[in-house]
Amino acid sequence: MNDYMTFGHRFETWHKIFHVVLGAAVLHFGWDNEKFWKPFCFANGAFFSYAALFGAFFPGFAGLSAFGTLDTILHGIVGVFGLVVGFWKNSKDGKISEVKF
Repeated sequence: MNDYMTFGHRFETWHKIFHVVLGAAVLHFGWDNEKFWKPFCFANGAFFSYAALFGAFFPGFAGLSAFGTLDTILHGIVGVFGLVVGFWKNSKDGKISEVKF
């Protein structure tokens, strides 16, 4: 809301709204649903890894801070962690035991 009030309607506002909507969707659909966790980690990890690679190859694309240096690094961290968690294999007792690629 602050971004919109300060700068008006712009693509960066939609970038921030996307993060809020994604977080709300996770809280609503996935917080207590273990079947949601692994596919979400894969999808989220792949998407944010792609966003990080895009930002690395096209820094400052369309003037969006989403593809600036800091956001590209943050997208990369979220993407890598999402993929690693998505590849984790659960042991028989339900605890995370190892990463399988």
